[in-house]
Amino acid sequence: MTSVGYARVSSIGQELDVQIDKLAMCERVFKEKQSAVDTDRPELRRCLDYLRDGDTLLVTKYARLLGKCLKMIGLDASFYGTHSLRRTKATLIYKKTGNLRVVQLLLGHTKVESTVRYLGIEVDDALAVAEQIDV
Repeated sequence: MTSVGYARVSSIGQELDVQIDKLAMCERVFKEKQSAVDTDRPELRRCLDYLRDGDTLLVTKYARLLGKCLKMIGLDASFYGTHSLRRTKATLIYKKTGNLRVVQLLLGHTKVESTVRYLGIEVDDALAVAEQIDV
């Protein structure tokens, strides 16, 4: 049984050092600098191909792995999440109502930008919805 690590940063300006340090106990670490919008992840594919029954895959951020893996095996990533129940409830309320202000109040955020980031929605979409709501 082997411990295998996967580390990824989104942009060339970011460094993998922190993740690599956290994965130091792994026998092998696959490293990648790929944007989240880039659908090709050659090192992730190599990593998954390298794994054998009984191996352990370690990542420092579970979310970095989940979305791409779901797409690779043909599942709709929108049905799966990596966040807490609190965030899930806020996300469901936003999806059902489209009311960003309500979610902002429920979460106790003072800035709409914080709520947008928290929900992981597109800024332009969120601001269009927010502009329609009178406060």
